Parts: sequence; structure tokens; C-alpha cells
Amino acid sequence: MADVGYYPVLNVNPDGVALVAWYGPDAALYANVSDTNGKWGTTQQLSLHPDLLQQRLPQLALDDTGNATVAWRDSGTPGSTDVLASRYSAGAWGAPTLFGQHPQGTDWPALGGSSSGTLALLWILDVYNIGTEVQASFYTPGS
Repeated sequence: MADVGYYPVLNVNPDGVALVAWYGPDAALYANVSDTNGKWGTTQQLSLHPDLLQQRLPQLALDDTGNATVAWRDSGTPGSTDVLASRYSAGAWGAPTLFGQHPQGTDWPALGGSSSGTLALLWILDVYNIGTEVQASFYTPGS
């Protein structure tokens, strides 16, 4: 893998499968997954609009079977910041899923996962005249 980029983040599972995400020179968010032999797959562009102003790195989760998830703060919706996540399973990346969207903004996505692939995604939602709320979404494989 010889892509140019900035601020890489990495996660490796016990079998040696690696997940990496980074910002490209075009300010887009990219990700890639290796196999157990260290051979990288095809680089995937996840977003053209990651929110780089807050300098928050994407969050990664990788289970024991090589399924991967990347979550990030995105500014692709005019007047809003959003929390999005994309999942890699069975050798392919899925379309980004919107988890948090609000005109006042969402912040600080945090992603955690178990070895079996269960995921928890948390983020902060800014609510006008109220303050901030912690939001959560959970994923269980096969559900």
C-alpha cells in the first residue's frame, strides 16, 4: 500500500488482519484492510467531507474474523455535522450509515467492539437551548 496521506490510525486483530484509516491530500477519508499475510486490499474512499476542523481522528473497530468498522465526524450536510460509519464485511465496504445528525452538530464519535463483532458507537449531540446529550447505537452481527 503506497497511498499518500496524513494522520493514519491503525487497528490489528489477533490473527494479524490490519485496518487503517487516514486523510488523503485531497482531505477525503480513506481506509484499507489487510489479510493475515499482510497483503493490503483495495483502498476505499469513505467520505469526501470528513470534518477536519476539529482534528478528530476516525474511530476503528476490527473483530477476530476481519470485519471492520470506521466511524467519523462528517461535514457533508450543509449546516450540520454528522456521525457516519462504514462497515467492511465479506471483502467489501458498505455504504456509510448516518448515526447522528443535527443542525447544532454532533461531536466526538467513539467506537468500541468485541472479538465477536458486537459494536457500540457513542457520540455527543449538541441540542440548542438544552446542552449536550450522549447518544448511542449498538450492532450485533446477524441482527
